[in-house]
Amino acid sequence: MIENNTLKNSFEDIIRNLVPKLSSYEYICNVSSAGKAKTHDINTSLSDGLASLCVLFSELNKIYPNKNYDKIAHKFLTLITKTLNENNYISLSLWGGICGIALSSACMSDGFSRYRNFLNSVNKSIIYLLNEKLKFLKSVSTLKEKYYDVMYGLAGIANYCMLFLDSKEMIVSFKLIVEYFISLCKDYSIDGMYYPGFTINAAGSPFIQNKKSKYYVNLGLSHGIPGVLLILVKSYMKGIRLSGHLKAIQYLKDILLNSYIINQKRWPDSIIFHNGSNKGILEKCYMRDAWCYGTPGVAYVMLKTAEALNDGHLKTISVNAMLNSLKHQSGAIPPTFCHGYAGLLYLSNRFYKDTKIESFNDYQKSLVRKIFSSYNRQYAFGFKNIDIVEGKKCQTDNFGLLSGTIGIMLSLLAVYYGRKTPWDVAFLLDEY
Repeated sequence: MIENNTLKNSFEDIIRNLVPKLSSYEYICNVSSAGKAKTHDINTSLSDGLASLCVLFSELNKIYPNKNYDKIAHKFLTLITKTLNENNYISLSLWGGICGIALSSACMSDGFSRYRNFLNSVNKSIIYLLNEKLKFLKSVSTLKEKYYDVMYGLAGIANYCMLFLDSKEMIVSFKLIVEYFISLCKDYSIDGMYYPGFTINAAGSPFIQNKKSKYYVNLGLSHGIPGVLLILVKSYMKGIRLSGHLKAIQYLKDILLNSYIINQKRWPDSIIFHNGSNKGILEKCYMRDAWCYGTPGVAYVMLKTAEALNDGHLKTISVNAMLNSLKHQSGAIPPTFCHGYAGLLYLSNRFYKDTKIESFNDYQKSLVRKIFSSYNRQYAFGFKNIDIVEGKKCQTDNFGLLSGTIGIMLSLLAVYYGRKTPWDVAFLLDEY
């Protein structure tokens, strides 16, 4: 944790300014509906909806137990349950669906001592939907990121499931995910040529920038194979080890290690394959230093893989790559978590905890200052998210966990007070 009373006092002022805004459903609706014909309700998602508000106020409640923040979290959970009762369908995903709602209630549960009936009910639904999803995935021949990734797919769902491995039913379903991942960790034939496992057809994919490529392997933590590798590693370290498990870890580790650009100490966003070739080309046109894509997220996954394999060389590569990313911070424009400074801050915090290398602590301090410099009391949620749209910076008001103020606040709270609830499960950055 960072010890700096001046910066800490500044953060306390930010909290005092933002809590009244973020606790008001009406205020958030009005800001989110600005410029639209009518006021829209807030969605239920963990990404940028009601579930993210539950997470924030649960964390604040653990740090400031006398301010009744748990009642605010409960208010938002009540709105979520009302919405769920009025709708017949919700996705299974962590960031947009029922697993995200379940994670938010796990954060509210005070070590699973509260909301037990709600969690038990939701988990039964998750297990049923997960088993149905796995049946579907085993029947399809074309792989898509949304089937396996952290944001929409099995990697994010699996990490939520790992909170409940004391449940026999959840262990069975979790093992089915691990088994499915292991089955994909092999080269396979496409158009008469062999490609690495998790190769995606670029046609129609929203996650590949190079539209000239025929196929590609996504190397981002949010949508690519690093998330799968981390689930396999975490399962292995928890003693849940299936046939072919270690071989699968080695397989994905080798793909990532072979794509590492040694002279730049960086990982690219993807490996691309042009028409008529199964020789991978490292996609170098744009490499962001962020949690979602680029070196920081991959470096963390490789650090945890190195621990599992007791591989000192791999650990050195991951540490040096992360230090290099923190030095350059390429493309980390906004203060937010997904592709900005809050994500780098939390990753620096995790690297410092795991390695005790003081440089990571120094980078934490400098990143906190960068985040504070982007704060403006006049902004609707204190901070602006920034995206590049058609080559231009586009600033938006976003209160959410992924690309908004809540992700920033949780990252700052963690480095000042320590993480109190399992919100970082959403980013696969939880301790295990």
